[in-house]
Amino acid sequence: MNRNRSLVTWTGATIVAGAMILIGAGCHHKTAEDFLAEGDTDMQATKLADAEQAYQEAVKVAPNDPRTHIALGNLYVFEHKPADAQVEFMKVLEFDPKNAATHVALGSLYSNQNQRGLAENQYRAAVALEPDRPNYHLDLGEVLGKEGKTAEAEDQIRTAIGLSPKDAKAHLALANLLATEPARATEADAEFAEVRALDAKLLPAPAPTPAAAAPPRRPGGGRGGRGGAPRRPPRRAARRRSSRSTSFSC
Repeated sequence: MNRNRSLVTWTGATIVAGAMILIGAGCHHKTAEDFLAEGDTDMQATKLADAEQAYQEAVKVAPNDPRTHIALGNLYVFEHKPADAQVEFMKVLEFDPKNAATHVALGSLYSNQNQRGLAENQYRAAVALEPDRPNYHLDLGEVLGKEGKTAEAEDQIRTAIGLSPKDAKAHLALANLLATEPARATEADAEFAEVRALDAKLLPAPAPTPAAAAPPRRPGGGRGGRGGAPRRPPRRAARRRSSRSTSFSC
């Protein structure tokens, strides 16, 4: 009898333990990291709707985690939804006000909407947080130039060049800024030459030179005679332009 009771007790305990294991396995909840990883995979596969859903789930699981709002905000930027992206980036700054990259992202959104004062404030915040980033100074300089604050704009752009002397885009920004002042045309030309040396693709292609005029036909010359019109050179096969593929980063 005792042996039977022991068997029943052991069997019952085994069943309960097994049931708990099964229940535990069925109650596994995905973490924010799980949803973020899913969203990143969907983004790489350009499954934007699936990525958005995954990032939204990440926000639900971890609403106070700046990473979830950054991921969702970046997706909205890619989908050309600036209002939604702005909401997410503002939430990031609520939890992480020293996130310089988010200040820059907000500044870019404001700049694209011609809200230059707001863009300037965000870029200034980014520069104050990470003064060694040349692109932050360049962003600030360009928006200052659009606001007509030429001296400040030049100072910021030159700071960007000082931090990254081979940055063709910074030299182009400085060239365009200097070109607005007629008295500084020589300086602007020097910067354009620097851009051409660093990355000529940033500049428009030069206009083709007009074809040389054909020499006048000699009097009395016929088609086949010596005095006839000069023979045309053989035509060359048109060279096809190679198509360039574009990629995106999130």
